[in-house]
Amino acid sequence: MGVKIIAVTDHDTVACLDRAIEHGKRFGLEEVVPGVELSTEENKREVHILGYYMDYRDTDFLEALKVFRNARLERARKMAKILRDLGIDIDFDEILMAAGSSMNIGRPHVAKVLVEKGYVSSTQEAFDLYIAEGRPAYVPKYKLTPEQGVELILKAGGIPVYAHPGKAGDPDHVVYLVKFGLMGVEVWHPENSLEIQKILLEIADRYNLIKTGGTDFHGEGRSKAPLGSIDVPMESYEELKRARSAMTMD
Repeated sequence: MGVKIIAVTDHDTVACLDRAIEHGKRFGLEEVVPGVELSTEENKREVHILGYYMDYRDTDFLEALKVFRNARLERARKMAKILRDLGIDIDFDEILMAAGSSMNIGRPHVAKVLVEKGYVSSTQEAFDLYIAEGRPAYVPKYKLTPEQGVELILKAGGIPVYAHPGKAGDPDHVVYLVKFGLMGVEVWHPENSLEIQKILLEIADRYNLIKTGGTDFHGEGRSKAPLGSIDVPMESYEELKRARSAMTMD
């Protein structure tokens, strides 16, 4: 796909980053940018805050992510119980096995077990019938507020960026978070329409925000755009690097 630089921003965990950086060197990428995507919520609206170049070995940062990890385990346990109550033979240990070495257990692992046991024919069907929001086995995630997400990334020396505002549905919320230290906005994303992109570019220019982008790739069958298919200008990466250098000098 011609990708030279990639950022890995897994949800609420940084467990993969050392391995990702190692593989990036092996395959000749110029850089694997360390990142994270924090799940936050405000007024019942889910808002994702990306963090780039934070110190992902910082003790306080890792402790905060540990809370997320434990909450994910409890969430999976609750979903398994609900599904059993619905007459579906699924066990929490089976979900753990589906997750394998992953430290980031989530609904895709529940879906995998449902597919493997023949209750549904696909991951999407598992979500549609059982585990999507509004379906019988859905359990909400533990979440910070967006302001807390921005603060957590800043404290770890990272660059906080508002993820896919077109998906969240409120570009004005980007402006609101600027006063809490937000440094960037994801302009180029599969769910950002051209109209939303134009609005976000204007907001980024007005408030001196870093413009970022990506495919939001969650794996085959769970992503709307193939890895590397969104054209993000090199200037985006250079802006992140400049911001990182400035923060290091401070």
